Amino acid sequence: MRQKDVAEKLQIDTSTLLLWEKGRTKPLIRHYPRIMEFLGYCPAQYARTRSDLFRLFRTHRGFTQGLVARYLAVDPNTIAAWEEDRETGWPDHERKIERFLAGAPSPEEVEANCLANPDHYRYAEEPQRIGERLRRARIERRLRLEDVARLVGVRSTRTVSAWERGVAEPLAEHLERVSRFLGAAADEDAPATP
Repeated sequence: MRQKDVAEKLQIDTSTLLLWEKGRTKPLIRHYPRIMEFLGYCPAQYARTRSDLFRLFRTHRGFTQGLVARYLAVDPNTIAAWEEDRETGWPDHERKIERFLAGAPSPEEVEANCLANPDHYRYAEEPQRIGERLRRARIERRLRLEDVARLVGVRSTRTVSAWERGVAEPLAEHLERVSRFLGAAADEDAPATP
């Protein structure tokens, strides 16, 4: 099968497929359902824990963490914590989780509903503080504090932690790298262009 034919079936352009094949980029979550349909199987791991089940269901349906957070009206960091099995508040959110696992509508329907009813989805807006944005980007990219510290050019993870908690703000000398890191995180949701 030609790349052009595969790209057409996956509803992407051939340059995006080429980037995936060369390992330069990875498919976005929204592409997973079509990839699995094309392959005829799920290349992901089996769910061993409740957290795995939640993550696999989310990715199989093509939902990003942010969109699930909007659908369930929780902070996106809560979704990341559930999937990493760090969140202790599962019982508090039991009904919301069960509602999602029972069969959420399509990502497109959720997005339309979030836009139509913004007051209902209290975490629909982007975080305003740079620390909140930094923490969200780090968690969504599954990076450790050490990784972010290295990427933005600081020696201590305490510095990055202080930024995330709002205790301190990045100095001008680090602000450009932090902005680039945040820009790269935002670009991961943007479609690839030829």
